[in-house]
Amino acid sequence: MTGANTCYCSSWRRLPAVGLLALILVIGLSTSARTAIAADHVMLGEYFGATWCGTCQQAGPVVTQMIDDYPDGFACVQYHINDGYETTWGNNRASFYGGLADGIPWFAYDGLFDAWPINTYNAKLQARMGVYTPVDLSLEVVQTGEYDYELTLEACLESGGSLNVRLYAVVVEDHVPASPTYYRNTFRAATATSDVTLIEGECHTETRPMTVSSSYIPANLKFIAWAQVPATGYPAEVYQAAKDVPPFAPPVCPGDANCDGQVDFGDINGFVGALVGGTYCDGTGDTADVDQNGSVGFEDINPFVDLLTTNPLPIACP
Repeated sequence: MTGANTCYCSSWRRLPAVGLLALILVIGLSTSARTAIAADHVMLGEYFGATWCGTCQQAGPVVTQMIDDYPDGFACVQYHINDGYETTWGNNRASFYGGLADGIPWFAYDGLFDAWPINTYNAKLQARMGVYTPVDLSLEVVQTGEYDYELTLEACLESGGSLNVRLYAVVVEDHVPASPTYYRNTFRAATATSDVTLIEGECHTETRPMTVSSSYIPANLKFIAWAQVPATGYPAEVYQAAKDVPPFAPPVCPGDANCDGQVDFGDINGFVGALVGGTYCDGTGDTADVDQNGSVGFEDINPFVDLLTTNPLPIACP
């Protein structure tokens, strides 16, 4: 071939020489996989109320204040009973708690007890948040379409040998109904549950798809997950809860190591930096984790090279 065009005729044919050299040089160097950071105890509150409930008019503002005061340590789901916002799933949770024999409002704390009376809600929340839990739970939500989401749950056991848990994940919509303003985090939908055995020092990760109704207000959606003792009724301890709120992460774009929205030769230096120095343009390493196995390592080199050599460039990210 003549002129300005250059042909790279090996299997690495489309990689610039500098990038190819950089990739070769990293062979044999050690890298560090990303590690999870232990989480504090996030308490799950399941609040049962109704638009017709008189006492709920006193409880609702207290619950609202708690949601606002503890954005990181408190995950709250509200179920409606016998009104226009009730759901089959919510009614099943009411049955789980003995049919709410004492009436509503009924506020379950970590699956163990009703926090009644209202003037003790806050103190009991603080006490429960201070209880040690061996379980870490994280929830990451990616919006994959206008009404489609992908939920990734990671549950880890820090101590205790092994532990059987049931993993739940739901979506709630805040401020439904819009008035009065104390209607918060109204239950909308749930994924299927899963029963898993956690092993000390190890993590269990699973991904669940969810499609929500077009009638929901996206900015008001929150996703909540929890790990609970597998049981048909309470008391059944919730070991840990987690939540994710808008804005939700966009879909991961493996190979876009410089985070410019596309995969091309400009990502080589970013990829090498992630591989050698643990520097990630997205702060997490997801874009450099080309094989999507949860860590950045030498096993990502071949998939990265394949992206650059077997596809028309640039590859636009979703």
